[in-house]
Amino acid sequence: MDITIMGSAAAEAVPSLWCNCECCKTAIKNGGKDIRCRTAYLIDDDTCVDCGPDIFTQSVRYGMKWEKLDRLLITHPHSDHCDAIEMSWRRKGFANFVRPLEMVGSPKVKDMIKNVLIGNEEMNGNLFEETLHIHFVEAQPGAPIQSGDMEILPLRANHGAWKEAACLNYIIRRGNHALLIANDTGFWSEETWQIAAGANVELAIIDCTCALAYPDSVDGHMGANIAVKFRDRLLQDKVLAPNGQAIVNHFSHNGNSIHELLEAFFVPKGIQVGYDGMRIQL
Repeated sequence: MDITIMGSAAAEAVPSLWCNCECCKTAIKNGGKDIRCRTAYLIDDDTCVDCGPDIFTQSVRYGMKWEKLDRLLITHPHSDHCDAIEMSWRRKGFANFVRPLEMVGSPKVKDMIKNVLIGNEEMNGNLFEETLHIHFVEAQPGAPIQSGDMEILPLRANHGAWKEAACLNYIIRRGNHALLIANDTGFWSEETWQIAAGANVELAIIDCTCALAYPDSVDGHMGANIAVKFRDRLLQDKVLAPNGQAIVNHFSHNGNSIHELLEAFFVPKGIQVGYDGMRIQL
């Protein structure tokens, strides 16, 4: 499996639009890894996890080939992870020779896309299958989904008002390789830990939205200290293999997301820091 982190920021990106905080000003000055698009991932050439407002730039920057994309996994119905307007360009007149796409997400993802798009007169009829050429697969926590040669296990995230299973983390398995994508979550509930136990993934990508400024944030999003505890629990419950990699990702400027500072904290603890364009080969 070839994984590209196409974006490593929370909802506002880094630097945040309209913001003049010290983190944002430093990010502009530094450039490079301190410039962060909204979080999204490309797995091999055929799977994208999340599709936010930066997806056009990300697809061009990282060589994402739309004609090879088979499936899109959506973690939750926040617009930085699922931009319904970007989906709308799949309709006739805006895209030609559109390849059918499977979309995996909670029922609330489907509802959100409908609510945003259905008022458009061009969106009548069967919105997903006929207009957008999307086959929607409803994901439920703990219920595995087989998509081609990929097995997807949705997990209930701890994400504020979306705790009722609208926000999902995913264990993604292909052949002998597996990874966990766990952004937009606080520390898991015991129910989720029990479902994930023994997965033995090679890579865990862990939420660290609150980062260094709020290191003990535990619900909704995680801070730096809680992200370390999360990694430790992944190892304890054999969700992450003993020799597996852990990467923190999904950073907010409010948490102080300067890459050098994050590395100084996490690297001595055996955790890598995600950045736009980071590639991992399993």
